[in-house]
Amino acid sequence: MVLRQESLEKIWVKDGSTLPQKYSRQSNGSSLIRKRAWSSLMGPLLVVAITVGGGMVNPDLASATQCEEWVAKVVSVEGTIEVRSADAPSWKTSAIGDTYCVGDTVRVPQWRAALVIKNETIIRLDAGSEITFTEFKEEKPSWIELLKGMVHFLSRTPQRLTITTPFVNGTIEGTEFLIRVIEQEAQLWVFEGRVVLKNEFGTLPVVSAQSAVTHKGEAPQRVIVVRPRDAVQWALYYPP
Repeated sequence: MVLRQESLEKIWVKDGSTLPQKYSRQSNGSSLIRKRAWSSLMGPLLVVAITVGGGMVNPDLASATQCEEWVAKVVSVEGTIEVRSADAPSWKTSAIGDTYCVGDTVRVPQWRAALVIKNETIIRLDAGSEITFTEFKEEKPSWIELLKGMVHFLSRTPQRLTITTPFVNGTIEGTEFLIRVIEQEAQLWVFEGRVVLKNEFGTLPVVSAQSAVTHKGEAPQRVIVVRPRDAVQWALYYPP
């Protein structure tokens, strides 16, 4: 079943809290794209309630991770999103409003999903993506491990993140970028901000409107992409 929950002005989550719409920076074309991306996340509101028998919540959904010091929260789902806690061997189905802790691994077997982390960065996961929240401390960069797949990051203000992949790590100070990990390489598109890629073979700074690729066993290198926005169309478009 497809779950979608969106609003024209706010994303409402299960516990009643809201995420304010603050993504209104003006910077010509790139700002327009970010505003469209944010607007796509704020489409018509559809509240889905799932009950079994006398008002009991589906136990498979209820078993998803809940924690007091959460680092990320599910705000939109198209298809399926699953979580595996650090101390649990099996995957559990997640739903809109569920929260994740440090050590949790999240995957999207099909379609796509959106999360918001505590610094208000929106993370869009494409089908087949899998990430782990490895560290989150106030006043310090957040650490996210991208195991595979494609993830789009969007923030209203520059945020400090450290993204680790099997082939290269990235220290990020930016508002919008896209990272993809496939079998033998990691790809990066920076739409606004700055990312420093680093592995044992070399270091490479990548700035706005630049792209880079890191092949297994090689240093990161810049590549020319004629239409970089094409790589992120899946994150900007919502079907009617």
